[in-house]
Formats: sequence, structure tokens, C-alpha cells
Amino acid sequence: MFSQESRYYYRKLIRLAVPVSLGQVGHMMTNVADTVMVGKLGTIELAGVTLANNVFVFLFIFGLGLSGGLTPLVGKAFGEKNLDKCRNLMQQGLLFNICAGVLFTLLNLGMVVFMPHMGQEQGVVNVAIPYYYLISLSLLPVLAFSGLKQFLEGMGQTIAPMVISLTGNMFNIFLNWVFIYGKFGLEPMGVNGAGLATLIARCCMFIGLALYLYYNKGLRPFYAGMRRFRPNWPVLTEIGRIGLPVGLQYFMEVAAFALGAIMMGWLGAVPLSAHQIAISLAAITFLAASGIGTASTIMVSNFHGQHRYEELRKTGHSAFRLVLAFMGFTAITFAIFRNWLPSLFVNDPEVLAIASGLLIVAALFQLSDGLQMVTISTLRGLADVQIPMWIAMVAYWVIALPCSYLFAFVLDFGPPGIWYGYLTGLTAAAAAMFWRFEVLTKRLIRQNPA
Repeated sequence: MFSQESRYYYRKLIRLAVPVSLGQVGHMMTNVADTVMVGKLGTIELAGVTLANNVFVFLFIFGLGLSGGLTPLVGKAFGEKNLDKCRNLMQQGLLFNICAGVLFTLLNLGMVVFMPHMGQEQGVVNVAIPYYYLISLSLLPVLAFSGLKQFLEGMGQTIAPMVISLTGNMFNIFLNWVFIYGKFGLEPMGVNGAGLATLIARCCMFIGLALYLYYNKGLRPFYAGMRRFRPNWPVLTEIGRIGLPVGLQYFMEVAAFALGAIMMGWLGAVPLSAHQIAISLAAITFLAASGIGTASTIMVSNFHGQHRYEELRKTGHSAFRLVLAFMGFTAITFAIFRNWLPSLFVNDPEVLAIASGLLIVAALFQLSDGLQMVTISTLRGLADVQIPMWIAMVAYWVIALPCSYLFAFVLDFGPPGIWYGYLTGLTAAAAAMFWRFEVLTKRLIRQNPA
């Protein structure tokens, strides 16, 4: 496990993963900052933000998955040293993401009509809708940013997206403070201030990354031909062929969690607020670990383009061990600090008690969550996206959601029951994805002997 050869893979994975992880966590900190700062306004306000975010996240995550399909395509083309293909992927990927952003923004705005019919308290719905309008408008700039980010990461350039993500999210926290509480002579905007801050920060992040690409001399050739730019349908089709199943994988996992949050709302505003706190903490560890997944996608796709299948398989195994070690540490952290961590968000004793119990379940599913995410990522590096999509559908919709309902409402386990369903689905997904990676990589090595 710690041979000189293994250390090579660990070092390279960590070097790629750390900037991605910091950028991903910074991206998540937009929602966490909203949760923490809105939580000081009260339980109803926090529940309203929770409802809005859990409706918004469906198409948001689907869109991020669509753009995520760009990374293995760029990584493979870069491994083959095909820079013309890389340029086409950057330009067409940006067009693809902008079109998706416009479409998903319109669809998200249309979701407002369903929010009063989701079984939530009326006060929670009244808080959620104006905030939801504002964050929905941020979908276009964040998907455009993601398209450029995935292009850079496919070539192994992870530092600039990280810096811009972290800077943008620090700016978001500052704007939250100004708009929510009313600083510099402004009237306090409460929850709506958090939505406005998110919209402004995400616009600035896209502009910042676009300017970086334009003014970086080493990257400027990828802009060649932009003035006479037109759709390249074969390239757009290739991006969609990979991106659509990836987007559906993301969608089915996050939608299962979001529907779990809606079920939590059936139990009341207090359990829903506790769920938001616990899921925010679990999402931070997931996104930190997802940097390892992105690093494995980059390395696997590069090795795939170079037909170095033994190294490809060793990369995957190194990534699996690395994420299990990291998520084992976070599981212990959640278990030890389960009572203290929720207190960073709210002071309500009822909310704190439920959130503490949910963190115990979160500790249990850390290993499964990390492993399923990294195995999906390594398969994505192989451009294997169809079968994993079906595995995700079964794991989250056939196993996780019914189990959540069974444990919470039939067996009367209450709020932790919904999270037991998550644990069951994530474990099933991790096992199936790992098996798929083993089968495919053994086949590649057998069919292409060195």
C-alpha cells in the first residue's frame, strides 16, 4: 500500500485533488454561509432557505453533472496531445453550458408553482419563494463558470478555478453580511439578502475565470476562432453523450437527498432545520472527497488516451484507498463532535438534539458515500457512463428513497429513519460501482497486453 510506486500515485492524486477539493468546498460554502447567517434569523427562516435550496438543487446538480462530462473528454484529448480537439471542447462546452443554463433557469422558475403543495408550513413557503427566485437566476453564471472550470481541470490545471471559487465565496459571505443584516446604510434584507449575494458572487466568478483564460498567454490559443464561432454539432453531441448520463447520476443522488428533505418537512420545521444543518456538514466532506474523484477522472482519462491500462487501474485503486482514509477520518470527526458542530448554526435545543442524532448516521455513511463517488469518477475517466447511471437510479430511487420512507414513517424511527435510507442506498451504489470498475479494467488489461 505504501510502496514507492503507490506513493507516486498518491502524490499525483493529492496534488490534483487538493485545489479541486478546496474549490468544491468553497463552492459549497455559498450554501453553508447562507445557512449559518440565515440561521441567526430564526427557525422558520432557516427552514425556508432549506426548502428553496432543496428545490433548486435538482437542476443545479443536473447542470453541474452535464458540465462534468467535459473533463474526461478534455483529459483524453490532452493525453493524446490533440490540442485542436481541446480547443473545440472548450468552445463548444461553453456554448453547451450556457444553453443548459438558460433552459434550466426557466425550468427552475417554473417550479415555484409547486412549492405551496409540498406539505410544508405556509410560513416556510412564504420565506422560501423570494429567495428561490434570486438563487434560480444564479444558475446561468454558475453553469457557465463550471464549463470553463471543467475544461481547465481536464488539462490538469486546477489552481486557478480553486482561487476564483474561494475568492468568489468569500465575496459572497461579505455580501451576505451587508445585505442580510443591512450594513453601510442599507436596509436589512433578511433571507432575500442571502439570495442576492449568491447571484452577484456567482456572476463575478464566471467573469473572473473567463478573464483568466483570455489573458493567460498559454491558454489564449484556445480562444482562436471565437469571433466566428458557430455550433459544432458532432462535438456538442459528444459532450452531451457523456454529460447527460453524468448529469442524471448527479441528479438521481441529490434528488434522493432533496426528496428526503421534503419528507423531513412532513415531520415539521424543526426536523427540517436540523436536516439542513447535518446535510450541509455532510456535503462539505463529500465535496472535499470529490476532489479525489476529479483527480482520478483526470489521471484515468489521461492514461486511457495513452493506452496505459495498468497505470489506469493502479490509479483507481490508489484513489479508493485515499478516499476511504479521508472519509474514515471525517466519520470519526462527526461522531466525536456531533453535539458541537450543529451549535455553529443555531441555538435552538430541539434543532440541536435532532441534528446531533443525524450526524451519527452521517458518520456511518461517510465511507460508502466517498467510495461510490470516487468509483463513479474513475468510470467517468473511462467514458463509462451508461451503466453507472442505471446503478445510481436503482441505488437511490429503488433502494434509498423507499427505505427512507419505511424507516421514518412505517417503522416510526422519525428523522434518523430518513437518513438510514441514505445509508442503505449509498452502500449499494458503492458496492456496485466498485464491481463495475474491477470488471472493466481487468478486461482492458486482458485485451491490451503490454
